[in-house]
Amino acid sequence: MNGVAPSARIVSCKIGDSRLNGMETGVGLARAAIAAVRANVDLVNMSYGEATHTPNAGRFVDVAEQLVRKHDITFVSSAGNEGPALSTVGAPGGTTAAILGVGAWVSAELAAVGHSVREVPPLLDGKDGGIQYTWSSRGPTTDGDVGVDVSAPGGAIAPVPRWSLEKRTLMNGTSMSSPCCCGAIALLIAALKEEGVKASPARIKRIVQATARALGEGAPDATLSSGSGLIDIPAAFEYAMEEEKSDFCAKDAWFEIQVARADGGTPARGIYIRDPSVAFREGDFLVKVVPNVHEEADHLRHRVPMELKVTLKCKEGWVSFPDVLLLTHGGRSFNVRVDPTELGEGLHYTEIQGFDPNTPGPLFKIPITVTVPSIPSDGDGSRIQYSDVPMQAGLVERRFLAVPDGATRAEVTLKTGNFDTSRTYILHIADSKPGKRHTDTSKRHFVTLSPNDAKVFTHAVYPGTTLECTIAQFWGSLGESTVSLEVQFHSMLCSSKSIAIYGPSDMAKVELRTPLLPQELKPDLKLQKLRIPVKPFSHALEPTKGERDLLPDGKRIHFLLLEYKLKLGVAGKVTPILPTINNYVYDGTFEAQMYMVFDTNKRLLAIGDIYPEPVKLAKGTYIVRLMLRHDDPTLLEKYKDHILIFERELEEPISLKCYSRAGNLLTDTDELKSGKMYRGEHRTVFVASPPKDKLPQDAEPGTSLVGKATWTKPTHDSGAATPDSSELIYMVPIKSAVEDEKESSNEAEKKTLSQQLEESLLNATAKFIDDAKLETEEEKVEFLSHVTSILEKYPENIKILSAALEKLVEVGYSGENWERIISVCDSIIACIDADELARYFGTKCVDDGAESTKRKKGFEEKKKALVDALFQKAAAYMERNMYEQFESSFSKLREWEDTEGPKFCMLHAKKEALAENYGLAIKTLNKVIEKPDEQAKKELYQLRQEYFEKLGWVHMVCEESSIILDRFPSSYPLF
Repeated sequence: MNGVAPSARIVSCKIGDSRLNGMETGVGLARAAIAAVRANVDLVNMSYGEATHTPNAGRFVDVAEQLVRKHDITFVSSAGNEGPALSTVGAPGGTTAAILGVGAWVSAELAAVGHSVREVPPLLDGKDGGIQYTWSSRGPTTDGDVGVDVSAPGGAIAPVPRWSLEKRTLMNGTSMSSPCCCGAIALLIAALKEEGVKASPARIKRIVQATARALGEGAPDATLSSGSGLIDIPAAFEYAMEEEKSDFCAKDAWFEIQVARADGGTPARGIYIRDPSVAFREGDFLVKVVPNVHEEADHLRHRVPMELKVTLKCKEGWVSFPDVLLLTHGGRSFNVRVDPTELGEGLHYTEIQGFDPNTPGPLFKIPITVTVPSIPSDGDGSRIQYSDVPMQAGLVERRFLAVPDGATRAEVTLKTGNFDTSRTYILHIADSKPGKRHTDTSKRHFVTLSPNDAKVFTHAVYPGTTLECTIAQFWGSLGESTVSLEVQFHSMLCSSKSIAIYGPSDMAKVELRTPLLPQELKPDLKLQKLRIPVKPFSHALEPTKGERDLLPDGKRIHFLLLEYKLKLGVAGKVTPILPTINNYVYDGTFEAQMYMVFDTNKRLLAIGDIYPEPVKLAKGTYIVRLMLRHDDPTLLEKYKDHILIFERELEEPISLKCYSRAGNLLTDTDELKSGKMYRGEHRTVFVASPPKDKLPQDAEPGTSLVGKATWTKPTHDSGAATPDSSELIYMVPIKSAVEDEKESSNEAEKKTLSQQLEESLLNATAKFIDDAKLETEEEKVEFLSHVTSILEKYPENIKILSAALEKLVEVGYSGENWERIISVCDSIIACIDADELARYFGTKCVDDGAESTKRKKGFEEKKKALVDALFQKAAAYMERNMYEQFESSFSKLREWEDTEGPKFCMLHAKKEALAENYGLAIKTLNKVIEKPDEQAKKELYQLRQEYFEKLGWVHMVCEESSIILDRFPSSYPLF
């Protein structure tokens, strides 16, 4: 490779997991950081990133901060590709203070040669020589930081893996601009080292930003789009050499900015005035600047003498602040007043910069972003329109709107004017809410429109916030055009965002309101998923092993392994969910949250991590293993009983009925299916619980059914679901103690104390047999001695005999135990009146209450015992190749049961094999083995392998060995 820094030695660390389609994992990130420190690298590039709930926070952010602040590693990372709306920078590059976040810039030359455009768009041919890529993420972060620090070329003809069958290809993204910037900084660090100048991360970041070539000057979003500008390494080197000669005492210090509103609020790193409640009044902010040096720096040489005579400057008159600040190591606070009352609608950005006389560039910057929204005034104050907005390739136009009180959705119509051919646009509709990822509150639409065309988009909105509608003509979509934008707000306010119904006789009372416009009421209430909470049946907290999990500070990473058992009564798509842990990547608490799904044979069926995905599972039992990692074992200890929720998609959604009056609900009359609500109307509706016969059979007590309740439909058929919705929850109630004890108490009333004692002893004996462990030969011998005496005591009790038969089969058919199995089978058969059983099942039974149900249950238990006895007897004869006796037992079995099912598959196969019909035997086994919804037993595969060997099919014997190893591994795979 011949890149920006061709002589650099590269340490390549894989942080993407191939099992997760290359998704980065906390484990990969932590190990890469450890490897970087061990390799004594000078700088790191990382071209991964995700949206974050909380900027500058999380486990990996702490690790990255240690790399930079403690181990003097300059960290460069991509800002993200989620633009062009504001506040779309990703973590860690665009949201972490210690990291240099890089945006993507495209030059006229790259457009012409790399992207092969037929002509260079005029915007790229301006004085900057290029523009920011349309999709490059923009700042600020939700806590006010600028987000993008610098920009670099975001495309290149780059080497690619050989499996692509190409040597090089065009790649673009901030994943390209970041390594370009990193390589350029590598040249700077090498040059400074050659001159004997220290190249600390703090110094490098400050110098690179101070010398970057400003882009888009005059545009209010210039800094938020491209940061300080395009990196300029020669200028940075000259700056560093001049500064080295000066008396500047804080060359390697970094400056922490802490901002808080005077009237309260969340601590921040900049001033971000966005919502209408603060955009039309003055605001006072308390700003604290704290200089920091390396933790091992000498107190007397670096901390005590630090005294900076800082001059504060800002280009805008609507910001008031002190002129000077005497800044010492302990930090200083000062007051800033921002007055947006005279500002026009739209985006406004400025900075307070702090300068020291001994160095030309700013020591620190305090970003100030203000969005002044337009107030919808058309009609009822719910509509706004922007007409004939001129566009051209690469141009970004932003419009900010105050979301009216009560609004729940916006319908945004993008219309094109009269021009020659179609154009490609990005319509980015975005809201910014602290504590939410920008991907949760914004939606980016790529759309190609013809002249005089239109398209409608529906978007959820939050009352009292500012909605950004950004239109960009894609930079490669040539030619001028005009567009118009119309935003119509709608409202269908629901009294609760989460509607819960507790039990079959419960109802939910819901209050609806339409404060903006008349709305069509069209209730659509559906339960779509079953949530099954499961507690772990085992946990293990242990330290990791090996050097790659030993942090540079000597701390050992620990892991908590949790195991869950899921008994799935219905086949379907199932998603394992950790609600408080999932979806947190860089801002998450743990290094790992990986899970693996296995069948009972330890075969791996699915693997997931931060973003769990559904896996299709058949009816049966599954084991899920979950691993959490952290260097603090006391934190992991708190999660040893953590509940894992399994969310199963229902085959058919369950619709709930809605009524205008509670009385109608109780009588099931006049269901509310549609209606019209006038502007300002308040209406109360009642939601009924689902019918019992519609509940899935695995909806056990303690589970819940979840879905969505929508109350209206979009005015325009945009193909999108309406965001006017609430979460719908039906809690499957736990049975009361009275219900649980009702049957047993009724039975107890009819039995004497002696009978109750005898029944308890029988139940205890049956449980002893069921729970007996037969893992060693000693345990088997001891069990046989006990079971012999038990059978002598209860020779005619079907429950005891059936339990004993199951365990005897588990012991095996060798020696005297074969005779015991035959004897127990004969005892069960003798205890059951087959004629009576046949008469019962041959007669149509009418359910006439509890007595009939009890009688039915008794006969079903007898039939099951008889079928099991005949089956095991036939199997025992087959083991001894006693064909005539086998045929006799098997024919009797077929009188009671359809033997084509999986349970009897081996008997059929062995029967064919006795006649040397090995092909038919294999075909019989395949019927079960190849069923996608069955977990076939290992014995079936081994039997099929045996028959392949009988046929002399050596290649199939080898293939079967591989299949058995794959489907029946001896142990679980490593995480």
